[in-house]
Amino acid sequence: MPTISITSITCLATSGDHADSNSNDEVWLLALSDNKAPVRYPSAPLTAQSMNTTADPDKGVVVTWGINGDLVLTCDECVNLTLYEQDFYLDLDATDYLGNTKFASDGDIPTSPVIVTNGSQSRYQIDFEVLQS
Repeated sequence: MPTISITSITCLATSGDHADSNSNDEVWLLALSDNKAPVRYPSAPLTAQSMNTTADPDKGVVVTWGINGDLVLTCDECVNLTLYEQDFYLDLDATDYLGNTKFASDGDIPTSPVIVTNGSQSRYQIDFEVLQS
């Protein structure tokens, strides 16, 4: 039963056309594990971390989002972690896919860090620690 602790997410490239007017991505995560309820991070609705390849601390924009063990994923067989971008102030219905990775009990646990992409513009690095494999 794999247990994975997500330590950080780093923006290597934003979603480009889907980013907000300042070219920032508002990033949130969704974990789907076996037949369990989905887990959203951050858990509060309409919350996300503003990210870009250049930090702007005055506006809360970071390059690396330090999660530091606040998100621990456990599964019997497989957990999928997906990054989404959503401009809450522009269109609540427009959620953009940024990339995903999976962790599986059959030994299909990638080596940290993992780079995920939407196939065209966004590139994010997921750093994690395997607590149990």
